[in-house]
Amino acid sequence: MSVSCRAGRLFLMLAVSWFLNSTAKPQTSAADFEKAADLKPLWAELYNQAAGVYVDCPDTTHRNPEKAIALIEHAIALDVEHPAYLTVLALAYFRSGMLEKAVVTQRQALESPKFPVGYREEAAAQLREYERALAAQKH
Repeated sequence: MSVSCRAGRLFLMLAVSWFLNSTAKPQTSAADFEKAADLKPLWAELYNQAAGVYVDCPDTTHRNPEKAIALIEHAIALDVEHPAYLTVLALAYFRSGMLEKAVVTQRQALESPKFPVGYREEAAAQLREYERALAAQKH
């Protein structure tokens, strides 16, 4: 199979996965992102997308924050210039009960000058949620 054909199939598979994740088939979506990562192992975004499914799936029975942490840590190792990935890691820490790590990681993301302006308000709100949960845990 030619490289352009494989790339076309990869992008088609990703488009279908994004659709499935937004509808009702998150387990299929996560598996597709992981298959795509096998085809393009140095593309950090694939690991980010799979982690996002595992950490923030609308169907909580399909959530797996520990797997999300492993995937997003790999994405960050591949692309340290993408601070929005840190918000996925912070959410995974939060969902795993590692509240202090969630707060520290979310702050790190927001402190980056490369953090996308369009996501800043939502990320700041998430940070406040993590901080409230951490404060409640300490009391």
